[in-house]
Amino acid sequence: AAADDLLDVILERYRHRKSTMITSNRPIEDWGKLLGDNAAASAILDRLLHRGHLLKFEGKSYRLKEASKRLALEKKNN
Repeated sequence: AAADDLLDVILERYRHRKSTMITSNRPIEDWGKLLGDNAAASAILDRLLHRGHLLKFEGKSYRLKEASKRLALEKKNN
């Protein structure tokens, strides 16, 4: 059901040429498994990537980096 709902949203936005931004920490190869529907995931990715840009970032998460700094500061202050 979630895959179909997401597909409906993406199809509607694609039809009207609306901007859509999606972030994920999962590689696109995993989307079929994550959504539980390979056909829907393929259709979603087809529309998103047709006129879109894929930006891939590597490295540590800023949230984890900030949390590490915070923990180090707390240990220093104790």
